[in-house]
Amino acid sequence: MQTTIYNSRFRKTAMMVACAAAFVCCKSKVDGIAHADSGKAPAAATKPSAPVAEPDEFNTSIINGTANNATLLEGLNVPWRQSENDMYVQAVIARGPSIVRPLLAAIVHGTYKQLPNVITALNGMGEAAVPTMIKVMKSDKELLVRVNALSSLCNLKRAGKIGPETEPAVIAAMVAMLSDEEVDMRRHASQNIAKFGAAAIGPLIAALDDPRTRYEDGVESYAADALIFIGQPSVAPLIAMTKDPDEDKRVYAARSLSRIGEPALPELREGLKGAPLMQMGCMMALGYIDDAKSINPIIRLLHSRTTEVSATAALNLGRLHARKALPELKRMAHDKNVDPFVQNIASEAVSKIQSESGPGSGGHQ
Repeated sequence: MQTTIYNSRFRKTAMMVACAAAFVCCKSKVDGIAHADSGKAPAAATKPSAPVAEPDEFNTSIINGTANNATLLEGLNVPWRQSENDMYVQAVIARGPSIVRPLLAAIVHGTYKQLPNVITALNGMGEAAVPTMIKVMKSDKELLVRVNALSSLCNLKRAGKIGPETEPAVIAAMVAMLSDEEVDMRRHASQNIAKFGAAAIGPLIAALDDPRTRYEDGVESYAADALIFIGQPSVAPLIAMTKDPDEDKRVYAARSLSRIGEPALPELREGLKGAPLMQMGCMMALGYIDDAKSINPIIRLLHSRTTEVSATAALNLGRLHARKALPELKRMAHDKNVDPFVQNIASEAVSKIQSESGPGSGGHQ
């Protein structure tokens, strides 16, 4: 039940943040046009529920530096004229890192009206807010506040406000979140680290060595998922990983390549010419991609001098429903000179192709 509630709140918060980020870009223009068309001054300010300094008093508090964080945050939620509204936002930006955590919490606990101002203020702080965002992301007591810290770092990246000197620290912090105790945090990190593109690939490849980044069932890794989200730039490093001595890493690489799909095909086909481990990894990936051009090279690998390569070829020809391979697979299944292990795999492949490659099944000729 708790997980369901968190997932619901997580999705709602993420949607609100995305809407607010887009809203911020056009809010001031829309307000200006509306006022010009009406020929009237903006509506009078609505009194907030908590005491907030009026604009004149606020000007004084800005000059004196006496406005506290609570007043600034509440002020973001009041429909002042645009000039006063901008004044509050600029005052929040000027307050600096000390107000970052309250702003992140406001995304969770504030109102929709406040959200665009909060996003504007966080983006306006730029790199000055990064250390605090990282700290909150790692250790805050509220999960959704931590998630918002991660999202805000991605917003800064998207806005071009994280420079090359700061970026490695941000990426390292996000990679660390792949082993977080909270599943939602791990998933959110694996999806959003992709926004850092090729710069994140090296740390993610290294993270595959860390057992804490793997799913509990051992099938996939959050780091591998992040590489999938990055897409084509991840292909070459994943191809290289298919020849790693660690079988788990080879499996992660093959499955990740299969999920990247078509963008990985040229390098997967080339990988069939590589060393035996690479050939096996590339065949495992191709076995889940509907690629007719891979059939002939895989059929040739049935005759590899390496037993494991021959067996992998037979297995994946079965997965591909390669009817063209049936004569050779049948011969191998009954040839006493063929390794018994390969014989068994070839026999299973024949059964699979014959049972699933009838008319309209999509099997390859």
